[in-house]
Amino acid sequence: MSRNLNYSISRENQRSLGKENFQAVRVCDIILESSDNDAGRHGNIDSIGTIFFSDISIDKGFESPRKLPTAKPLFPHQKYVPLINEIVLLVQITTNNSRKQKITTNYYFPTINLHSNNHHNAMPISEYGEILVGSEDFKENPDLKPLRLFEGDNILEGRYGNSIRLGNQNNNPITIIRNGQYVDSESTILDSNTENINNDHSSIYLSSKQLNFELICKNKASYLAEERPYIFSDQRLGSVTPISNNISQAIIS
Repeated sequence: MSRNLNYSISRENQRSLGKENFQAVRVCDIILESSDNDAGRHGNIDSIGTIFFSDISIDKGFESPRKLPTAKPLFPHQKYVPLINEIVLLVQITTNNSRKQKITTNYYFPTINLHSNNHHNAMPISEYGEILVGSEDFKENPDLKPLRLFEGDNILEGRYGNSIRLGNQNNNPITIIRNGQYVDSESTILDSNTENINNDHSSIYLSSKQLNFELICKNKASYLAEERPYIFSDQRLGSVTPISNNISQAIIS
């Protein structure tokens, strides 16, 4: 299969976009829910994830983004929602519908890695005011850093400091799930970082033979504490009798 990476797509060459070519385009808008005003004409529930795209080499399209051509996510099992002004690759696929008529659909790949940054990879056009990355709901955080890579790692990173690492330590498997990256506001180092069990917001470590963890609580007696049966709220409070002023009064049994 021949691959032609073209960094613009005009009306003229849009007609030539075929299954043997990739085209890079700019995301101008996206349908995120079936209640969207334009969801009905793009497949209702099937329209979720549909992007409206334009050329990346010209500053056109943002005046009326919903009049632009569209593309659907390529993968059905994995969703990676692009931000406005991020760049994605398109591929065009022709199939037959239920009436054996040929229909051609644009599909897009996940965001192109322009900045090697899991937070965003937008290439904004400055002429369009203050909203340069994503919609007004997306808050850019320049302090977030990508995870440091180690040989053989398999890493999944979100945009907000959440990540899953399938890695190893001394050839022993370790899985780290982190939700919320520790950000040192005084640090000026732009390099990648690693998980920090003591400072990250929350995390789960599935270890095998790693021995360098520091326990938060070293009181071994707590491990042998007697388990107490859970008492439901209605058992503690007894029955509830409503009184005239609509306030329920708990009667302790």
